[in-house]
Amino acid sequence: MNRKRNTLYCFSPPVMILTMIIEVALAIYALVRFKHTLLRNLAIATFLLLAFFQFAEFQVCANTLGNPELWSRFGYAAITLLPVLGVHVISSISHRHNRQLLIALYSISIAFALFFISTPDAIGMTRCTGRYVLFSLQPAIASMYYLFYSTVLLIGTGLAIVNFRNEKRQNIRHAYIWFVVGSLAFCLPTGIIYILRPSSLDSLPSIMCGFAVLFAFVLGLRVLPLVGKQNTPVRNKTR
Repeated sequence: MNRKRNTLYCFSPPVMILTMIIEVALAIYALVRFKHTLLRNLAIATFLLLAFFQFAEFQVCANTLGNPELWSRFGYAAITLLPVLGVHVISSISHRHNRQLLIALYSISIAFALFFISTPDAIGMTRCTGRYVLFSLQPAIASMYYLFYSTVLLIGTGLAIVNFRNEKRQNIRHAYIWFVVGSLAFCLPTGIIYILRPSSLDSLPSIMCGFAVLFAFVLGLRVLPLVGKQNTPVRNKTR
């Protein structure tokens, strides 16, 4: 009897490095271009966690630092926080604290992250095929993890839609629209493929991984400029 696997496929090692460079560049851009705000810090954290995941994947393939199995667990721990950061981004834009919701979501995501880091057999198998990296979560953990991940993504998207309907300022409304666009880059392809091919459940996380850089672009180049305050120099007026 074949054991059901939950797998995550990503890019080839050169693309991993390129994606990591792009995401680090977005973090530097946000740091330099925008003033110190909660939204800017959340965006930078998102970019760096995405970049760290790409670096962890690269280590699984290149094994330059040793222990690829440990790097795979570090990578999963990093991406576990991403959906909750998305909910936090929406909360910061709307200035609604959503304190209890965020505490609950952060607590669960941190628990998952600590589990991945501290449990050697959390990921049953890690393998680099040359075109992508394959991670196989333990089935019992995979079911809970993917349910949590998908639910939090939907919560973030739902909050953006609700806040859009109640928002009067055009720039903030546009920021919500772009956030939803970025979120759909994760959710929409996943949902369509699952509806068309329910048997493809094990490969669905690869879609989210592939589209993560698009969300990073949307967050850094659309949402932040629409909401964040830029560090523009003050020019002296000439008489």
